[in-house]
Amino acid sequence: MPSQSVELVVTDLDGTLWDHTCRAHPNTLRALSEMSKAVPVIAATGRRPSSAFEKMRENDFLMPAVLFDGAIGLLAESGPRFHYLPFDAETYEQILDIFLRFGLEPVVNLDDARSCGVGRNPATHPEHLADNAHNTRRIDLTQAAARWNVLSLLICGGDDRLVAVFDEVKDVAAATLTPDVRYGGRSLSARPRGATKWSGVTSYCREQGIRPDRVLAVADGMNDLDLLAAAAIACVPASACEEALGLATHTIAAPAEGGWAEVLEFVVS
Repeated sequence: MPSQSVELVVTDLDGTLWDHTCRAHPNTLRALSEMSKAVPVIAATGRRPSSAFEKMRENDFLMPAVLFDGAIGLLAESGPRFHYLPFDAETYEQILDIFLRFGLEPVVNLDDARSCGVGRNPATHPEHLADNAHNTRRIDLTQAAARWNVLSLLICGGDDRLVAVFDEVKDVAAATLTPDVRYGGRSLSARPRGATKWSGVTSYCREQGIRPDRVLAVADGMNDLDLLAAAAIACVPASACEEALGLATHTIAAPAEGGWAEVLEFVVS
């Protein structure tokens, strides 16, 4: 697809736009600024709204974002939404039961200012809890869907039990199981069926009058595979997982090297 045909650039954040320290390379920031003058740029991330927008501000930029791997899309941190897929109560209870049968209490991500709900013995990594302490409240997990809109269930830095949980959850929800590069072990995210990064992107396209077949995606992880497979152009960092690299139409340098700046050549001629 010629560069003048790109109507939207969608980028993952962690491991793509910025490195493991959450800092974007100066070349990346310059390219992002120039690109934003030519086409819209949005983020697609597994992060929650507060975390994603905070890290963007630390890097001196802001953009609309698909969050929680596709459960919600926001034009800005305070809204408005362009995409929204919360759990229905029955499906939430079914998925929670799967986690609990394996002795694992997930973090429940709520559409609420204090968006992390945890029970008495959360199974997520202690550092993940500490990182989100300011957004966390103790709740009755079994009553969460009756009181709030639930966007996802999550465990970061978990053990191999997550493999068995994933095998059951994937039949009733959108689920992603990935190696956890920050906390070690594995991470599992379970979201309402249909809540994927690409579904959030297509919602943005409908609202903005953009053709979905004119999307360029930049991403690196297991939770990006639907996005990379659907995009007309898929730019993947050399440091990405093997599955993402298998979907690349173009391979770029790692984020620590400012590889994201290479995307500019496919958009601005």
